[in-house]
Amino acid sequence: MTGVLAATVREAARRFGELPAFVDPDGAVTSYAELDRRSDLVAAGLAGRGVGHGDRVALRLPSDTGYVVTYAAAAKLGAITAGINPRLAPPEQEQLVGLADPAMTLSEPGEVAALTQLGGKYMTFQLAREVYALEILAVREIIGLMEITRVVRAPA
Repeated sequence: MTGVLAATVREAARRFGELPAFVDPDGAVTSYAELDRRSDLVAAGLAGRGVGHGDRVALRLPSDTGYVVTYAAAAKLGAITAGINPRLAPPEQEQLVGLADPAMTLSEPGEVAALTQLGGKYMTFQLAREVYALEILAVREIIGLMEITRVVRAPA
C-alpha cells in the first residue's frame, strides 16, 4: 500500500468499520470497512491486469461508489487516476483519454465488478500460498479466469 489516500482508507476502515461511508443514488450503502475491502479486491484485479506503480488509469465511470472504490484501489497500487466526466461528449472523452495515455480505461460499472471478481481469485491464490505454505508452480489465465495447474508443498 502506498500513499496518503491508501493509508487513509485503511485507517478509516479501522476507526469507523461498519458505519456508512457512501450512499449511492439507488440507496445502496457502503461502509468504511467495505470500501477498504472492495478497494483491496479491485487493486488486486488491476494488478492482475498489469496495472502497477506509476501507471495511469482513466476512470470514465459514473460518480458513485464504484468510482471511489476504483480510485482508492489505484492509490493502493501507487497508480495515478485520470477522472473523465462521462457526461462529456464522446469525442471530448476520447481526446482526454488520449492525453492521459492510460494503461487501462474503465468506462462501465461492470468492468469494476469484473476486476473485483478477478481480485478475489488472485487474493485466494495468495492466501493459499501464505496460509498453507504452498508453492504454486503454474498458474495460467484462461479467458480471464485463473486456474492452478499444479500445487506442491513448499520445502520446510
